[in-house]
Amino acid sequence: GKKWMGEEVMLAFEKYKEGKSQFKDVVDYGLDELQHQCFSMESDDHTFHHFNFTVKMKKSDGDWSSTPYFAEVKEIYGRKYYSCYELSSYDDGHCNACKN
Repeated sequence: GKKWMGEEVMLAFEKYKEGKSQFKDVVDYGLDELQHQCFSMESDDHTFHHFNFTVKMKKSDGDWSSTPYFAEVKEIYGRKYYSCYELSSYDDGHCNACKN
């Protein structure tokens, strides 16, 4: 299933949100929807996985919201590197690795 993908994107999100003041009012959050993913292999020891997903968050004022994010999980020589970015409504870039 997709459970491991959800775990990967949430790990990337956790790393992204560390120390960012925009999350100080967030009292609860979780994966909302895994919208798109693609996998690319540059070589046997260099792979990367791209994800588009949404995270639902509840702020201390009680309102829930859903925010879109992009995550990349790179694996180079057996070590994983995570990056994550919040997407804006105008983000619609083409990924050369993903076949649309």
